[in-house]
Amino acid sequence: MAAPAPLLQPDAGARAEIAEFLDAHDGAAVHHLPFTGAAWDELVAREPGRFAAAVTRDDDGRPIGFAQAGRPTTDDRWVAEMVVSGTSVADVGASLLVTLARTIAANGGGRVDLWATEPTPGHVEAATRAAFEPFRTLVQMKRPLPLDEATVRSALDTPDGPLRTRPFRPGHDEDAFLEVNRISFADHPDQWRLDRAELDRTMAEPWFDSDGFLLTEADSRLAGFCWTKEFADLDPPEGEIHVIGVHPDFGGRGLGRALVVAGLAHLASRGMGVAMLFVEGDNDAARALYTKLGFDITRTDRAFTRTIEPR
Repeated sequence: MAAPAPLLQPDAGARAEIAEFLDAHDGAAVHHLPFTGAAWDELVAREPGRFAAAVTRDDDGRPIGFAQAGRPTTDDRWVAEMVVSGTSVADVGASLLVTLARTIAANGGGRVDLWATEPTPGHVEAATRAAFEPFRTLVQMKRPLPLDEATVRSALDTPDGPLRTRPFRPGHDEDAFLEVNRISFADHPDQWRLDRAELDRTMAEPWFDSDGFLLTEADSRLAGFCWTKEFADLDPPEGEIHVIGVHPDFGGRGLGRALVVAGLAHLASRGMGVAMLFVEGDNDAARALYTKLGFDITRTDRAFTRTIEPR
């Protein structure tokens, strides 16, 4: 086995080789970073200092481990992941991450959040040996659609009357949404960071549909929102509760549950057969709500973090 080697600007041939390795080991299904496809090519092609990778090969030159990190254009933090074949995850993974850290240091350093989907003890050991510390747990939950009509009626009948929603209006609702998002996610590690530039980029994505971005108002103000996302190419088609938030001024009115149910009803009306969402592992209240609405845990992701000094 060769020592891990940095991979900063892989050409088309190298990208195809890594993509084949990742696909063979389910790496393309991890989702935290775009390992393959057009989004991955765009990440790799970004200006220097925003992408770093390392690859380990066997004695025949075939990849047996790959790690990468990227920095979103609006955030100086790096997001990293790795895929290792075979059973030597701790050894191969630790050396990969050390090489990746050196490459990041040479590109300005900074905070690095390493994500692992359903991590094994080997993943945890690799992260620890590379000086990463446990940081965050993210839980994926799913349930079939549609909900029964009684659940929908009960949830939408809030103490202030029937929930009324309307679609997000591009060019009109951005500022109000960003303010409610910032306040309602003030304690969240990431979501509060969303700014206008990133929102505009997201709305330019092919998947964005303003009809699935539901807003509710109270006292002539934006009180909350439920932003959904569709994966119609899956079998069965799957819809996501992408982001849901309620302004603290309107807490205790049942809006959170009502907005979730409104989002689920919308996804069902669009032909989605399964609903999915992610929730922080320590958000007991939200997990309890989703469990009551019939969601089950289907996956657990863990993040490890480290700050790397530049060199």
